Amino acid sequence: MLLKANRIIDIHPNNILAGVEDVSVLTILERDELSSPSPRKQDGDRIIYLSRPMFLTDGEPLLSDLGEARLGQSHKGTIMPSLYRAPEVILGLDWNNKVDIWGFGQTIWTIFQGSHVFRSENMGELDKMQRFAEMTSCLGSPPQEFRNRSPECADYWDENGNWRGSVSIHGQSLELREKQLDGEEKEQFLRLMRKMLAWPPEERPSAEELLYDEWIRGNDY
Repeated sequence: MLLKANRIIDIHPNNILAGVEDVSVLTILERDELSSPSPRKQDGDRIIYLSRPMFLTDGEPLLSDLGEARLGQSHKGTIMPSLYRAPEVILGLDWNNKVDIWGFGQTIWTIFQGSHVFRSENMGELDKMQRFAEMTSCLGSPPQEFRNRSPECADYWDENGNWRGSVSIHGQSLELREKQLDGEEKEQFLRLMRKMLAWPPEERPSAEELLYDEWIRGNDY
């Protein structure tokens, strides 16, 4: 199991490498780079290159860049890029390896849908009010027990869980944002997303439990 108890790996698309079984695609990339070099710029004594798009490959994906990986049951502080940050991290609460389940859920969405579940960034910085407005619209309000964990929640929801933030909640939903599926397969996918993106981290499934999810297993089981 890549996601083991007591380990936080910090999963998001930037940390996933595409495996390559047919290495001939690398020769094609090399030839294309020679004939049509990628854009680049000079920054002091460094040359920064724009990444060249990679072909879709059949190789196994690989997790990389584990510089933020942690050991232990409980941590505090910032982890994960802002687009993939779990709500307990945003609120400054203690967090554990369930942040990886949240990040993995958003990663599945990003790769499969070609867009982010939540998009609330302002010049690369997380807009907390907008993020919680989006999450409330798509996932519903967090349960009272979760709201009680941080006094900051009172800035976003009243004592009954109604949205009170300064950003209006638009008619957003996971159903409207999901564009690739229909019918029962769409319902299975959205059930998976709601499990992985549960507000309380303890309600998110473990990595082992995800192996038995109906959408992940598909129709072959």
